[in-house]
Amino acid sequence: MRENAIALEKDVVRSRCSRPRSDGRTTLGSQPTLSRLEHAIDRSAIQSLARIGIDWFCAYAYGPDEHPPDLILDLDSTDDPTHGTQQLALVHGWYDQHMYHPLVWFEGRTGLLLRTRLRPGRDASATGVVDELRHILPLLRRRFPHTPIFLRADAGMATPAVEAKLEAEGVSYVLGIGTSRVFKARVAPLVARAQARYERRGQAVHLRTSFRHRAKSWPHPRRILVKIDVTAAGLNVRFMVTNRCGRAADLVAWYDDRGTSENWIRELKLDLHVAPQLSSFPRQRLPPAAVQPRLPAARLFPARGPCGDATRVGDHRADSSPRAMAL
Repeated sequence: MRENAIALEKDVVRSRCSRPRSDGRTTLGSQPTLSRLEHAIDRSAIQSLARIGIDWFCAYAYGPDEHPPDLILDLDSTDDPTHGTQQLALVHGWYDQHMYHPLVWFEGRTGLLLRTRLRPGRDASATGVVDELRHILPLLRRRFPHTPIFLRADAGMATPAVEAKLEAEGVSYVLGIGTSRVFKARVAPLVARAQARYERRGQAVHLRTSFRHRAKSWPHPRRILVKIDVTAAGLNVRFMVTNRCGRAADLVAWYDDRGTSENWIRELKLDLHVAPQLSSFPRQRLPPAAVQPRLPAARLFPARGPCGDATRVGDHRADSSPRAMAL
């Protein structure tokens, strides 16, 4: 027994994880210690962890006198399958599985993760977005008071409440929006022209346009962007709603760039193993579960640079993906 005790005192892991007691000896955290930590998580701890990404972005993404031309918020939701009886791990009809349905925010120019939010599996894509904007926008505006803010997201985020909040806050947006009979009727002549041109030339046809439309739930008309592609794969017609000015082709191309954020989410889940953090707890309570996706993501945000100085993301923009930042 004495030999085992001496060996434990020299153990590298123990020496790194232990801390001195009042009698000068050191103790090592045990499994009950970790369990107490996990179950001591409260709302204030969750809120503090939720701010790590955006606080780091405001402090280090750009130098004190450096001002980006704009800030781009890339918003998306993702599925986090569960395999136990976690609280609020519910069946989502679209994904057809038990899951959580977290929100993920990235900054489009730097690729930095700004914020995550765990949500019950049955929540709609836009649930909680307005509340998240109340937290995110004041922090960004305090650090970048004269920088315009843009947001792009898929059709699940295009709700009257989200659109009204963005317009009230002066945020320029392009949001995917579902098709309707009215939309189809408006673009039917253009679709027919695109298909005829493809049949005549045998080459892919890409048309972009826009029109004004007012839905019953909207307080005023909004601009609808139209993307029409006719290729060997067939006809593809997409619609987006926006409050931005400019050429439809330019706005659609800018919106299409948001596909990069889906790759960033994939890196979070595969390289940082964010999703398994949740599904590995068979009877996880929701408060500690809400912390799980933020703990591995927090590795993206070192407090200091490699030489003791804060390292700006601007110095490494060639590859600022979650994988590169973690490395």
